[in-house]
Amino acid sequence: MAKYRLLKSRLTGQRAILNILTKELTKEAENPSLYRELRAKAILNNKQRAKTEALQSLGLTRVKGQNGGIYWE
Repeated sequence: MAKYRLLKSRLTGQRAILNILTKELTKEAENPSLYRELRAKAILNNKQRAKTEALQSLGLTRVKGQNGGIYWE
């Protein structure tokens, strides 16, 4: 499960990040530097999850190599 969720208000257009574990809301207008950092993490997590789901749907299995690498077979 993702730790961060990207939010955007439909009425005002304000953007925010919700930390799902701590229920902490970080608004872009209040703390822009922290918002940028958390947004980058959330986007990276979403991309990684999409990649993992795509590879699993192809029937591939995630394998850890002897040298610490991750491979899909």
